[in-house]
Amino acid sequence: MIIKKAILCCRMSGHGMKRPGGRECFMIRFIQLVYFVETVDRGSFSAAARSLYVSQSALSQSVAGLEEELGAELIRRNKSGVRMTYIGHRVYEEARKLIDGYRGFESDVRALLAERGSVSGRVQAHTSELAITRGSSFSTSPRRTV
Repeated sequence: MIIKKAILCCRMSGHGMKRPGGRECFMIRFIQLVYFVETVDRGSFSAAARSLYVSQSALSQSVAGLEEELGAELIRRNKSGVRMTYIGHRVYEEARKLIDGYRGFESDVRALLAERGSVSGRVQAHTSELAITRGSSFSTSPRRTV
């Protein structure tokens, strides 16, 4: 299972999403990855919810939705906190790279704005959802175009 940024890679086909050529792909939201990573980093849903300023219920539902979308258990919940599964480790590593890449992009934009002093006009940032495709190759090098 590999995480891959998808720009128009999927099209609707019946009830699910399919890549051109019929391979199954999953659509997840970036915030689900952020919530998953924060939960793992903090070691529990309650600590992650506090740091993200969201309810524990909303956080838990988001992570459960990610697991459901992927069809795999990512973390095991217990009284002392959470533990990642094998698949959870893989998803965590790739999600961390995506989050760090986004933060780098955000930092670059802020630096550009600071260099220019003042900005006139409008800045737009577009992002796509993320697709997870079983059995595809993957490159984690973030693309930055400014």
